[in-house]
Amino acid sequence: MAGPIARLMTRRRHRRVAERLAGCVLHAARRPVLYLSGWSPDTFDGRRAQHALHGALMLRRLKGLDASSGRMLAERLGEALAAAIDVAYREDGVGDASIARKVRAATSELYGLAQALDTALGAGTPAAVESVLGRNGLGGDDPAGLAAYTLQADRALAALADEAIARGDIDWPQFHI
Repeated sequence: MAGPIARLMTRRRHRRVAERLAGCVLHAARRPVLYLSGWSPDTFDGRRAQHALHGALMLRRLKGLDASSGRMLAERLGEALAAAIDVAYREDGVGDASIARKVRAATSELYGLAQALDTALGAGTPAAVESVLGRNGLGGDDPAGLAAYTLQADRALAALADEAIARGDIDWPQFHI
C-alpha cells in the first residue's frame, strides 16, 4: 500500500516543483532586455518564442538530473508550460474552438526547439546555436547576441546545484548584456 501512496506523493511534489520552475521560465522570458535588444518583437508571438527558448533551456538542464527524477520533472514542466500557454491564449481572446490546436502547436514548437537546441548547445559553437535560433524565428536584429545569451544561460543553468533544481529553488541567472 505504501508504494502507490509514495508514487502519488512523488508526482505531487514533482508537479509543485515543475510549477515553480515554470514560473521561473516565464519570468525569465518576460525580461525587457530580450525585447529591447531586438531579439524578439514585443508581441504575443515574440513572447511565446522567448517562452519556448527559456523552456527549452530548462528542459535541457533537467536532463542533468538523475534519470527518473529529471524525466518526471521534465514531463511536469512541459505540462505546466502548456497550461501557461493555454492561459495566455485565453487572455489574448483566442476562441475555445482553436485553443487546443494552438496549444498543441506551441508545445510541439517547445519540444522541437528543445531537441534542436540541445544538439546545438552540445556542439558548443555560437554558429550552431545561432542557426537553430534563426530557424525558429528567434534572434531578430541580433541573432549573434541571442546566441551568446543562450550559451551563457545554458552554462549558468548547468552550474546550478542539482538539489536546488530538484527543489525548484532557483532564480534565472542574470547576465550583463
